[in-house]
Amino acid sequence: MDRICDKLADHVTDEVFNDAVQGAPVLTGEMRASIHKIGHQVHVGTDHWHFVEYGTAPHIITPHGNYPLRDRSRGKWFGFIVHHPGATENPFMRRAIHQKRRLPYVGGV
Repeated sequence: MDRICDKLADHVTDEVFNDAVQGAPVLTGEMRASIHKIGHQVHVGTDHWHFVEYGTAPHIITPHGNYPLRDRSRGKWFGFIVHHPGATENPFMRRAIHQKRRLPYVGGV
């Protein structure tokens, strides 16, 4: 029974991982690149994934030190205060997890 459950869990983990990677936003590719599997769990390795998943209200962003905010990947500088307009939710993990899936036959008695 343990072998059967492990095979099913492996199958579902693989499918959730693939769906999460496919559904993740691609602005810089950072989010997709940070998604990985550990055992039968799928993790998103960024510190801001939940803002993408659940969305945000308008807010102010300030740096954590004496330096201006910037987007290194695009070479843009924003200054010391950014008035972020907020973002709509993009539930890539919830969509991946809550899929109705057909499980394969993995053996049994």
